[in-house]
Amino acid sequence: SVSGLAKDVVPTMKQICHIFADATFPKSELKKAKKLKINALNNISNDHSSIANRAFRSLSLSGSEFDNPTGGFIKTIKKITQRSLGKKLVYFRDEVKKRVYLKGPSDILKIKDIILHDCGFKGEKSNYKRTTKKDRPISPNKKGIYLVTVPRANQAQVRVGKILNKKEINDDALLLFTSKFLGGGFTSQLMQNIRVKAGLSYSVSAFAAGQREYGRSGIMTFTKNETVNQLINVIKKTLEGVQGNKFSKEEFEHTRGYLIGSFPFAFEEASHFMESLIQMDHQEKPHENLFNLPEKLKTIKSDDVARLSNQIFRWDEQTIVVVGPRSLAKKLKEIGKVNIISYKKFL
Repeated sequence: SVSGLAKDVVPTMKQICHIFADATFPKSELKKAKKLKINALNNISNDHSSIANRAFRSLSLSGSEFDNPTGGFIKTIKKITQRSLGKKLVYFRDEVKKRVYLKGPSDILKIKDIILHDCGFKGEKSNYKRTTKKDRPISPNKKGIYLVTVPRANQAQVRVGKILNKKEINDDALLLFTSKFLGGGFTSQLMQNIRVKAGLSYSVSAFAAGQREYGRSGIMTFTKNETVNQLINVIKKTLEGVQGNKFSKEEFEHTRGYLIGSFPFAFEEASHFMESLIQMDHQEKPHENLFNLPEKLKTIKSDDVARLSNQIFRWDEQTIVVVGPRSLAKKLKEIGKVNIISYKKFL
């Protein structure tokens, strides 16, 4: 992605095309880039939230085709060479089907010839699309409790969620409504129960969204080591309450009003608008699904939210990841079987 003044679009695009056509990945620069990435992963032990996110993604997607982190591992970063990067560049430039998104005055369309000729793209001949193995269903995630141990942790990071199949991600509006109702602001169910009523954490959020072939649902929060069991139990009871439709009409309508009212602001920045279109195209869904979101939100009923919550946040199907000291294992065993893993496994 690139942005700037419309008058500069030609020289800017020519420079980008020059990189695509002639990049050589000098050894000295490649060495520095790899060192920075490896150092960042080695230093992640000081950022327990990032460890939790990385471990949660890996464990909840385990067994599927999507469990490797996009940024790679230390061992895979070390294997990157000038030759492998060169081959990857040729793959993207010559084989992969591309779609270019532009926003601005109509005269920026003059860069079409630059893209086709200067960048070395093959135009309509570049039609390769990466697909998944159609006969390989999404495997169930690693259910249960996982303690990811880190040194000198004075609090516990908690993640709860699972992988979603294609049938579970076909209704974008309901996924959005359900996740925001659970953990999308100060008045959400999880925030009210965890922060306001129990005082267990300062923040909590929830998400449920899809990619083209799969989706993910998740709850993210933290608490003191001493109250980790209490926090997990409150999350469980909150989910059960929503799944049993045990919430007020006022709470439900507040979420609907917030989502409908905030919808236009999502497109104030051109980049956000274009990213939304790209995501819809990636999921092979019509753009109308995006533009019709407010109308779809108006039709959602409390029973719909209860049903979807039970489907994507059913407690006995969740991967529960806790990042903290090894001493938490004894406490967590009061809830269920605990699998202990060092954070280093995810680097």
